Amino acid sequence: MRKIGLVGGMSWETTMQYYSRIQQKAAEVLGPNHTAPCLIYSIPFHELIAYQEAGDWKSVGAMMAEAGQALERSGAEAVAFCSNTVHKETHYIRSQLQVPMLSIVDAVKASLPPGIKRPFLLGTAFTMQAGFYQNEFAAHGIEIALPQQADQEKLHQLIFGELCRGNVTPQAQQWVTDLLGDAAASQQVDAVIFGCTELDLLHVKDAGMPVISSTQAHIQQITDFVSGHV
Repeated sequence: MRKIGLVGGMSWETTMQYYSRIQQKAAEVLGPNHTAPCLIYSIPFHELIAYQEAGDWKSVGAMMAEAGQALERSGAEAVAFCSNTVHKETHYIRSQLQVPMLSIVDAVKASLPPGIKRPFLLGTAFTMQAGFYQNEFAAHGIEIALPQQADQEKLHQLIFGELCRGNVTPQAQQWVTDLLGDAAASQQVDAVIFGCTELDLLHVKDAGMPVISSTQAHIQQITDFVSGHV
């Protein structure tokens, strides 16, 4: 098995999901008592948030590259960043690494059901507005749809003010469910992308269309790498 390096702590709530699901999948694929060799570098989340809010993406990229290089030096054969938002700096981060970076955007793209043409992207305001999902998917004839501006702002606050702090409420779950219903009716979307690793914490059901979890897609990509299937 190959050794994976995870850059986590963005937030720690979902880093726990990454680690546990990677190990569960390793056992499913390779057999009982098998575990995936895994290194974790947990970044100071408050510093990352401060850089993002200040629009200092150069520092975001530098922080991620430093974390990835630390994992390289510790023997990681590939690095995965357990956050959608930091993938805004994918080009720079990859330029600073000697080992592969397993991209969450690539993982989501590979997980789209056939025939999907207009998925609805939910995530932080940074992720929704940065364009890295839009640019990658447009190259494959897929148009990304977004919530209205007021809903983007509310979702951003929900992610950082509640979900990143482990606060999951029925009200938040219902609001996101209603948001998906409205989008299906008014924007003719045919799938939803949970483009924030914290959104899985809501356990949204009855979306009325395919739901692609960026977290689960990324974990599958990582497990395939670890087990040698890619």
